[in-house]
Amino acid sequence: MRLRKSIAALFAAAVAPVLIATAGPAAATEEIRLDMDIALLRLESPVPGAQPIAFQARRPADDQYGLLLGWGRRCAEPGGCGQADILQELDTLIDDRMDCAYGFNAETEPCHLSAEGTGPCYGDSGGPLLAEWGGFTYLAGVTARIGYLGEDGGAPACAQA
Repeated sequence: MRLRKSIAALFAAAVAPVLIATAGPAAATEEIRLDMDIALLRLESPVPGAQPIAFQARRPADDQYGLLLGWGRRCAEPGGCGQADILQELDTLIDDRMDCAYGFNAETEPCHLSAEGTGPCYGDSGGPLLAEWGGFTYLAGVTARIGYLGEDGGAPACAQA
């Protein structure tokens, strides 16, 4: 069962300009880089109907659908494309029984699989993994890193915009 509502449906595809963006603790002394894992955005105006997302202590069930959100790149080739200008969403299947990339900790990093040829990309780290339980959408985890699913094992299988 997929999430009943996409983020676009939840927020009526609202677009709000970013007034201030602050990235990582090192941003005050360094040039902002993609490996700074956190950014806080202050919007120019509130998004109508937007509410904070609930956090659920319950781990997502295996074979449960989720939704990844992020502003990451839309292709794996260096210089081939830029960061997304609008928040992107990607359906994914949560399944900790899968053999994820070496080094994943199933206790803290939900393993997920996207459709063939798609997946999170550089810059999506730190974005939310949403799931649904009991009729409401909750924060199930955070995209901590990407798995390397490319043919040569050296590049992520990024979703194409």
